[in-house]
Amino acid sequence: MEERRRVLIVDDDPAVLRTLSRMLGEDCEALTAASASEGLDIARQELLDLAIIDVVMPGMDGRTLASALREGALTRDIPILMLTGLSGPEARFEGFAAGADAYMTKPFDGDSLWASAHRLMAGGSI
Repeated sequence: MEERRRVLIVDDDPAVLRTLSRMLGEDCEALTAASASEGLDIARQELLDLAIIDVVMPGMDGRTLASALREGALTRDIPILMLTGLSGPEARFEGFAAGADAYMTKPFDGDSLWASAHRLMAGGSI
């Protein structure tokens, strides 16, 4: 039996945390954080296959979290999917500049998110 993938989901909306946890399916173990600082603590303590990060959160935002993950020796290689309500070329550029490997906007299509997440965890690009 293949080991379950470990996915960190960081969003300040509990409904999004629940939805994404269910959506990733039985082959993934979802670790959830309601703030970027909590997400950073988890990422520094756990071996992760993917981080799905909201951008707009109180306190530390998702771009700052992505940058911090890229700077850490133990976290720099975690694939990052930014999932946010911010759209437009400038927001996307800022997300990728902060270290995102993929960028999706809310509302999101569940099948596309699932496929993107699994592709990133397999080492592919979007």
